[in-house]
Amino acid sequence: MHRANLFPRTWVWVNHWKAILLSLFCITCFSCSNELQMLFPEGPEGPAGKSAYEVWVDAVNDGTVDWPKDRTDENNFFLFLKGKDGEDGKSAYEIWITEVEAGLDNPKNPGTDWPKDETDLNDFWYYLTGADGKDGVTPNIGDNGHWWVNGEDTGIAAQGPQGEPGEDGEDGADGSDGSSSMPDITIGENGNWYINGVDTGKPSRGEQGEPGESGGSGSGTQGPTGPQGPAGPAGQSAYDLWVEAVTSEEGLDDPHNPGHKCDPEKTTIKDFWAYLRGEDGKDGEDG
Repeated sequence: MHRANLFPRTWVWVNHWKAILLSLFCITCFSCSNELQMLFPEGPEGPAGKSAYEVWVDAVNDGTVDWPKDRTDENNFFLFLKGKDGEDGKSAYEIWITEVEAGLDNPKNPGTDWPKDETDLNDFWYYLTGADGKDGVTPNIGDNGHWWVNGEDTGIAAQGPQGEPGEDGEDGADGSDGSSSMPDITIGENGNWYINGVDTGKPSRGEQGEPGESGGSGSGTQGPTGPQGPAGPAGQSAYDLWVEAVTSEEGLDDPHNPGHKCDPEKTTIKDFWAYLRGEDGKDGEDG
């Protein structure tokens, strides 16, 4: 009796352990990965696929693509890919007209729309100029020598600092050779002033004065009138008087060299005109 009952009990335990092991195996597999991968040996390499160009040629030849069958070279392939040209776009002027019709801000009068009846080409260009800007402010120089803008002192001096004096220049050339601005002034044989050899028509000496009045007559009998005496010498010119003053013992002050006398050896007509030019003025302030 006991041996007959052991076999069924042993079979139950075996099945029970198989179920437990199968459950553990499934739990282990599914807990490691969400995918069940199975490895198989790599198959042989397949044939190379056709290029896009070759597929297109086949489609043209079998009529799938509507394209001339005698135009299947690569240039035509790229031409086919480019597609047809689109319609021409509108110009800026045409787009502006559309915007005006829909309502466009008026830059000349902010807050209003551009008039819909002013859409010719001149109106378009006038629109593009935008609104007028505000008047600018003209700067001025204040009493302190600074630039003032709109009544406010900028603190910027209108005049820069005075520069260092420059070096003395070289002496100019003698005016007699025509290379200087000093004119060549002479007295011609006709007594007129000549400048650079040209007769000015102006006499170098003044006109002779009127003869003096005769003396009063005595109470006695008037004697016979004697012959007229010779005319007196002509008056001296300004140049002659200047030469006398320069060569006199007292001399003549040199206005170009204060504290010194004119050189008595320099009494040509050029020296006379140089004397008349007066003293040199003071240098002005730098701009």
